[in-house]
Amino acid sequence: MPQQNAPITLVALTVLLICGCLSRQSDHIYFASDRDGVGNNLFAVNTAGGELKQLTRDLKPDWDPYPALSPDGKRLVFVSRHQDANLEVYVMDSTGGEPARLTFTPEDEDRPVFTPDGRISFDSERTGDWELWVMDADGGNPARLTDSPGIDEGSSWSPDGKLVAFASERGGRFGIYLAGPDGSDARQLYGGVSFSCNDPAWSPDGKLVAFSSDERGTYDIYTIALDGSKPIRLTDGEGRGQERYPCWSADGEWLVYAGLESGDWEIFAMKADGSEDKQLTNNSAYDSLPAW
Repeated sequence: MPQQNAPITLVALTVLLICGCLSRQSDHIYFASDRDGVGNNLFAVNTAGGELKQLTRDLKPDWDPYPALSPDGKRLVFVSRHQDANLEVYVMDSTGGEPARLTFTPEDEDRPVFTPDGRISFDSERTGDWELWVMDADGGNPARLTDSPGIDEGSSWSPDGKLVAFASERGGRFGIYLAGPDGSDARQLYGGVSFSCNDPAWSPDGKLVAFSSDERGTYDIYTIALDGSKPIRLTDGEGRGQERYPCWSADGEWLVYAGLESGDWEIFAMKADGSEDKQLTNNSAYDSLPAW
C-alpha cells in the first residue's frame, strides 16, 4: 500500500495546543477517513506540526477499519476486506508500510485491540455469533474469551491486564461489562433496558471506563468508575448529533472521539472532565474512529 502525504484539513493550532498540554503522549492521532474518495482508509496526523499522512490506500470502502495502537506506539492493528470478502485482522507499522494479515477464517473479525501484554483481542463471528477472542501478536493461538447468546464486542483492557471491558447485549440492550482476562466472572458495570452503551475505553490509570451511550436519546460520551456509580456525561449530543468512539491520551488528561457535526463525522478532543472541547478535523469527508 503506497503512502501519501496530503495537505491537512485539520485545525492545526488546536492540535498544537493539545500537544503542548501533554507531558507524555503519542505524537500522532490515527483515524479512519474517506477523504481520498476511495473508501475508509487510515490516516495519521502529527500532533506537533499538523502534517497529515495517508497510511493505506486500498482498504475496501464498505466497512470501518477500527484502528488501534500498540502499547509502545509502534504498531497499528485494524480490520479490512483487503484480500478477500471477509473482514480480517491486519497489523502494520504505525509509520506506514505493508500490512501483515493475521487472521484467515471464513467468518468476519472486527474491532481488534492490543492487550497490555502485547497480544491482540478482537471480535469474531467464527462460532456463529459475535464473541470476544484473543490471539498472539502474530495471529497464533486464537482462544475464545466469551460465550454468550448475545453479541459481545469492543474489548478494552485495564492497564494491569487483570480485567477486560466490553459491550454486550446479553442483557437485552448493549451494556458495559467487565470480565477476567480469560473472560470469566463477567458482570455488568452499567446498562439499562431502554438504552444502549457501547465503545468502552479504559483510562490509563485504571480508575475509569469511558463509553458512549444513547441514554438521553442521542449518543454522548460518559465516564464511569469501577464501582458502577452514576456515570458522568461529558458531551451533549443534542447540540452536535452523536458522539462515539472515545479514546484516551496516554497521560489520561484528554479524550479524543468522533462526533457528528452538521451531518458529517469529525474528530474532536476534550479534557477528561469534558471541558475544553475542540474540533480537530473540519471537512466534508467522513473522519472517525480515532486512536491515540
